[in-house]
Amino acid sequence: MQQKQDEKVIKKMADLLRSGAQMLAETCPIHGVPLFKLKSGEIICPACGKGVLFAREGEETKVAGNVILNRLESVILTKIRLLTGLLEQESDIYKMHEYVKSLSSLIDVLSKIRSLSSK
Repeated sequence: MQQKQDEKVIKKMADLLRSGAQMLAETCPIHGVPLFKLKSGEIICPACGKGVLFAREGEETKVAGNVILNRLESVILTKIRLLTGLLEQESDIYKMHEYVKSLSSLIDVLSKIRSLSSK
């Protein structure tokens, strides 16, 4: 299964190079594959296709921005699914209220993440 995924990423990398994208020396901190700079200037990870931002700190360059937001979004969605399942099974009104408050907070955070990701 992993080999098939690796082959897809390699094919995507080759397609990016053929389309004129530039392979960078930096790698995605999540997937460990080289990042690519598109002709538009956008930097993406070929494994997930999502954009990446760079933040400079002195001489050191760190991959930041959308990669972190994408990871946070994934975690928030997992927690929303978990709480939704708990809420479906719960009959105690006080626990239901706590689950709903938590879900509301998570949905607010998800909305903020998506707002930041679209900028």
